[in-house]
Amino acid sequence: MKKRQSALYFVIKLKELIQDAIILIPIVHLLNAWLHKGIIVFSVVIAFFSFKILSALLEYWNTTYATHDGNLTISYGKLEKHILEISQQKGILNYRKEQDWLQRVLKVTGITIFFKNGEEQKEISFLACYDSNLQEIEQGLPKNTQNLDSSGDRSIPEVKITPKKMILTGLFSANYILLVPFLLDLNEFREALSKYLSISLHIDNILIILIVLMVPVFTIVVQYLKFSQFNIMDYSNEFVVRNGFINTDENIILKHDIAGIQIDRNIGLRILGLCTVSAILNDESEGENSTKNYIFPLVSNKGKMKLIEKYLPEYKFVDVDVTQQWSTTKLVLMIIYLMLCIFLLCIVYSLFGFIPVIILMTLIPVFAKPMLTTIRFNQKQNFFEIVEGIVNKKTYYIPQDFVGVQSKTSMMNVMKLRSLSTDRNPTNKFTEIE
Repeated sequence: MKKRQSALYFVIKLKELIQDAIILIPIVHLLNAWLHKGIIVFSVVIAFFSFKILSALLEYWNTTYATHDGNLTISYGKLEKHILEISQQKGILNYRKEQDWLQRVLKVTGITIFFKNGEEQKEISFLACYDSNLQEIEQGLPKNTQNLDSSGDRSIPEVKITPKKMILTGLFSANYILLVPFLLDLNEFREALSKYLSISLHIDNILIILIVLMVPVFTIVVQYLKFSQFNIMDYSNEFVVRNGFINTDENIILKHDIAGIQIDRNIGLRILGLCTVSAILNDESEGENSTKNYIFPLVSNKGKMKLIEKYLPEYKFVDVDVTQQWSTTKLVLMIIYLMLCIFLLCIVYSLFGFIPVIILMTLIPVFAKPMLTTIRFNQKQNFFEIVEGIVNKKTYYIPQDFVGVQSKTSMMNVMKLRSLSTDRNPTNKFTEIE
């Protein structure tokens, strides 16, 4: 028998429409002041919200589920209706249960199912499930631990995110010094802002000081909201990650689907001697919410190997101190690139001020990424070690079995590019200049 999620789905969609309306108000005001054609702008807004409402109606009506013999059948789509047969333990990468403040008030939970072929089969979501609906859907999903709540506390005790860690990482993540010249330069643009936004903007030194002082406070609050409720539990075949302060979620990570591990060490974490270990799951939809595939967040850099050996023994052999390899070609290209960037930044600053410089600086690491990447194959243990960055470093450890395409490109016999990507989703792609 086909079943639908609760009709409270429309209340959740109404909240999303209100959020869209709040975001659109200044945009509509700006477009109206620019085009001086209120009817056209109003018609576009009406068409946008009409489309959103029609889309929600079709999605609710066409999204159903049915369970039979422990398997799950899901119908979904808007104009096109699709029927998906899910055999238990097959085809599912993982799934996530989510609940924001409105869902808690309505006493419903959302669930999103992710698939192994994430490029061809997008995730499917139910936004408003009662507990009975949720239990029926979970019967057809690969959940090896049948009763998490009654099986005792399986939390990993080594992963403790203390208030001290949240405060320090929040402080060191605040690049508030860059705001000073940015705010000073913003005065030059206040006339244009006042003209197009009808806002009388004045920034003096006192306001600049207040904003600079508030930025560290803001980043500490963000860290608190991000990690204060983080909890990871270890079971024989999966990790269960629960997180979220305002919007809560539960993420099931199946151990046999972990296609590698990622170790992040930005400059703030390196100063504090910390790092974050995440799972690579080969799905482009992963990492879009507060959990971000974290397994061991904000743990000691020295103690991370003990955690990996204990809870991910398949990766106990990894060399955590992978050294970056700098060929002559890579060094020469890096020096030339830095000189060109400095020259370009000086010209942009002299012509346009500091704000365009900040925007341009965010693009510099993107183009430099192949020069700051090292790919090394460990023949003894049969896995790839990949390092990205110098100051903010990311290290990946990916078994060869999970690597799909490898390629080498020669540019006029001067510069050679080496690329590899994971087998399930080419969005995990790495390129280095040899």
